Amino acid sequence: MPTLTTIDAWAMIEPYLVKYYGTGGEQSTTEPLGTITAKDRFGLVQTMGLDIRFRMLQPHELARAMSFPDEYQFTGNRELKVKQIGNAVPVSLAKSLCSALIADYRA
Repeated sequence: MPTLTTIDAWAMIEPYLVKYYGTGGEQSTTEPLGTITAKDRFGLVQTMGLDIRFRMLQPHELARAMSFPDEYQFTGNRELKVKQIGNAVPVSLAKSLCSALIADYRA
């Protein structure tokens, strides 16, 4: 933060996510991420005072949102990695579905 003045001209606002499918809006970083597609659709917005910073989510951030372990490796360039993540079933969802099917099968 630059030098403080005697005027309250600074504020920090919690970062939030923006999804843009043409109809999307903002959402908190504490809520689950929406559907990840094969194209970049999510951005992180941070504001400090009047300065707004926006960036696309990186493949490792998208992978974490889809519950892939941190050591999981995707191949290809950034675009191919985003496509692989967008075409995947969330790991925790697949695990829950399989566990439920196995439990039903054993019953």
